[in-house]
Amino acid sequence: MIKVNVLTEEKFWSKKIKKKEIFFNQLCKHFPKKFKFINKRAYLTLLLSNNRNIKRLNKKFRKKDKHTDVLSFPLQKKFKNLKEVYLGDVIISFNYMNKPKNINNYDFKEKVTKIFILTFTKF
Repeated sequence: MIKVNVLTEEKFWSKKIKKKEIFFNQLCKHFPKKFKFINKRAYLTLLLSNNRNIKRLNKKFRKKDKHTDVLSFPLQKKFKNLKEVYLGDVIISFNYMNKPKNINNYDFKEKVTKIFILTFTKF
């Protein structure tokens, strides 16, 4: 079972996704079996951010002075035989997800879903 702890530092996320914690935890239930961590408790932190903050993090941790759509920081590559495991952190930029400007909520959620799943499967 995967539990996503969702943090938000960009107010516009709430206009597009009302119940963020529920939304992302529901996505995890639809992952392929190999990513479900059956018989384990897996945790992941998701920060919903914006271009300004993601650029700052990208510069600090990856030495790249530019914004991007998503940053991921996996804690470890191989997971030991523990009952609980912390997977790492994912940061997604609202500005990238909202391109073109003011896309409808359905398309926005589809875009966020794709980037979240793609990022997670590369963990």
